[in-house]
Amino acid sequence: MPSARREIVSYGITALASAGATFAFLHAMALSPDLFDAFTDSHTDNRIRFAQKNPITAFTSAVVVMPFVEEAIFRLAPALVLAALNKKDSAAYALTASLLSSGAFSLSHDFNPWTGVMHWNRIGTENLGHFAMGMLFWEINKRAGFKHAVTAHATMNASVLSAALRIY
Repeated sequence: MPSARREIVSYGITALASAGATFAFLHAMALSPDLFDAFTDSHTDNRIRFAQKNPITAFTSAVVVMPFVEEAIFRLAPALVLAALNKKDSAAYALTASLLSSGAFSLSHDFNPWTGVMHWNRIGTENLGHFAMGMLFWEINKRAGFKHAVTAHATMNASVLSAALRIY
């Protein structure tokens, strides 16, 4: 198979796996109202209302801009620092970096960049999902590269956004 075709197939597999995992989780939440309540809060409701009023802006932000920006900040930059320190092959350093960047990724979803306010009162079980996705994106970045991590992140965001807007 030619290289370009192999790469397209590889991105397709990454996107399908990310979408499948996201829809499986969303389906489980739909089957269990208690699970849904555990992973959502008023902040989520505000994001859904914003997306319903501004679907183009929400899509552009969640699926095009933020996956690239967040992967660059929370996965690529720490990986480059590890490489510069000649520690990228050290399991202990890699684990520490992945845990710290995933924690920061999780907390970043409760930060309002326009006001500079961190909403500490919103931190809860929803952050566990963001943390787990951060760990998954870290692993995808490590094994398949930055572009695959961005693809998986964008696909996951598109899946969640379409479920929130009931576009599926």
